[in-house]
Amino acid sequence: MPKVARTKRSKVSIYLEEFPNETFRSDGQVLYCQSCDKSVSIDQRGQVIQHINTSKHRGNKDRKLIFQQNFISTSSASTNNPEAAIAIKKTVELIDSKNLQNNLAFISTNFGFLVDTISQLETSKMPLTESLEIVDNAIKQLERVPGEIGVLTNSKLKNVLEKNTGFNTVMSIRDILLNKTPNNNNSEIEYTPKEIMCMKYAPVTSVDVERSFSRYKAMLRPNRRHFTFENFKLYVVSNCFPHEDYDESE
Repeated sequence: MPKVARTKRSKVSIYLEEFPNETFRSDGQVLYCQSCDKSVSIDQRGQVIQHINTSKHRGNKDRKLIFQQNFISTSSASTNNPEAAIAIKKTVELIDSKNLQNNLAFISTNFGFLVDTISQLETSKMPLTESLEIVDNAIKQLERVPGEIGVLTNSKLKNVLEKNTGFNTVMSIRDILLNKTPNNNNSEIEYTPKEIMCMKYAPVTSVDVERSFSRYKAMLRPNRRHFTFENFKLYVVSNCFPHEDYDESE
């Protein structure tokens, strides 16, 4: 008889039973190593064994075990102390929960990409088209989150975007810059062609604004006593436009 291909869920279940002493957790689709904080390929059994035998995994596993032992001894002393803070007791109860590790694996698997997404959006002078492409990719990944959590997440995301009318405007401007037909009516965009052209590097986050506040705060600190207007203009150019290209022949 021909071999029947195993599903991901069955493979994950087999590996969890075969390696009970390892720090593996799963949401039914992904085999997640808590010690290394990463997912492990389940295509072949040899790949799982190879991961277990790496020195990095063994070192991470030993450090995690030592941390757990120290934490258990500390938490037991805290819970036995009648004067311990309520917050400590609740924290220990949450950590002792059997569902905590599974929930952390689910969060890391389905929402871990948000860390990189936020870091990418903090990049200065990123074109509007690239910024919104990152946002679109994040929305698509959130739409694939399974279960009730996925439904709640997408419902919240939809409500936030619907209330943000400016987001629809920049999406329409992005489509114009890409020579596409905007989803919204063109009459809703009250910008001239020149103004739309200036939106090429429009930021979608407030990071650059906060950075400018920090620069101005440094320039206008109270201990400056002899700061002429001419020097201030030069100071603004050198601090606010440090990466601008210029023609040395000018």
